[in-house]
Order: sequence, then structure tokens, then C-alpha cells
Amino acid sequence: MRGAQAGKPLADLSIPESYRRVPPAVPAGLPFNVAQLYMRMAEGIREGKPVSPDFDVAVKRHQLLDVIQKASDTGIRQSRMRVLSSLKVVEEADKVARLIIETYLAPNKTFRDAWDMVENHAVDPLRGFSEACREELRRLGAF
Repeated sequence: MRGAQAGKPLADLSIPESYRRVPPAVPAGLPFNVAQLYMRMAEGIREGKPVSPDFDVAVKRHQLLDVIQKASDTGIRQSRMRVLSSLKVVEEADKVARLIIETYLAPNKTFRDAWDMVENHAVDPLRGFSEACREELRRLGAF
């Protein structure tokens, strides 16, 4: 696999030792890939874990690839939230960011005006984001 940072040429990427499951003597390429697969299968059988990716893994992999592609296309680093969170959470976070910018551009309000808006529920900037986060945490079994 090859990769590069902005403005630098492509270079081979090495696999960190923490991800290497086979002895160092195994040659790179197909032998390495097959050996890694067999080691993963053996670990799965020993530990009673799935030995092949399921649909959820495939979805997450494609989401990650989409984020990588977006970063490559735009040249903008993608945040951890954009990588790990659902689309709904990201959309709600974007709404909060836009509201903050709109608020800075709007005419100034007195502290009393702001307090009245909060008390009358005219503004609750984090409600949608909070609800999306809670929904995602429930879906993931966090509570």
C-alpha cells in the first residue's frame, strides 16, 4: 500500500508491528496476506470470535473509505466524529456550527433577550445534536 501527505510523493506504507500477526520471516505480498488470514482465523477459533467480517464491518469499512476519499478530494482533514459517528450526528453537529456562525453575524442581543429566548424555548441550540447522540448511543447499546 502507498500513501502520501499533502505535497509529498507517494511512498510505501509499512504495517505497524502491532498489526502484524505472522513471523517476520514471512515474505511480503500474497504469502503475507494468506498467513495473516490463517492467523486471524486461528485466533477467532481459539477465542470463539467471528473469523470473517459481517455486514456491519463492511458498512463501517465503506464509511471509512468515503471519509478518506472526501479528505483526499477536499484536502481537508476529517474529524474523528465524521469518521465514527452516524450521518445524523454529523448533520446535527454541522447545524450547531452553522448556528454559531449565524449568531456571530446577527445583531447583538442583550443578556435579558438571550435569557428570555432560552426560557421561552425559542432557542435550544444543542437539542437536535443531543438527541441524535443519545439515539446513537442507545443503538450501540451504551445505555
